[in-house]
Amino acid sequence: SGPAVTLGSNSTFSGFTLDGITGSGIVSNGASNVNVANITLKDITGDAMRLTNTSGSVSLQNLEFQSIGGRGLVIDGGTATVD
Repeated sequence: SGPAVTLGSNSTFSGFTLDGITGSGIVSNGASNVNVANITLKDITGDAMRLTNTSGSVSLQNLEFQSIGGRGLVIDGGTATVD
């Protein structure tokens, strides 16, 4: 199945629990300036979070990973500054 959440440029995703996802939890491809905070990713069959070809600033804060079938956090390509 597809991702639960797809991030676009200049987006914030905060304060959620993603639980029981078939596929990936949070993905982004080519987005810039994203903020992900206060997220629990739980019982996900694919990658919990996959950021591909990001640019600008990427802020990742207070993330919790539980029972992930794939990889927890994947950052693939791009020129983003990640903090």
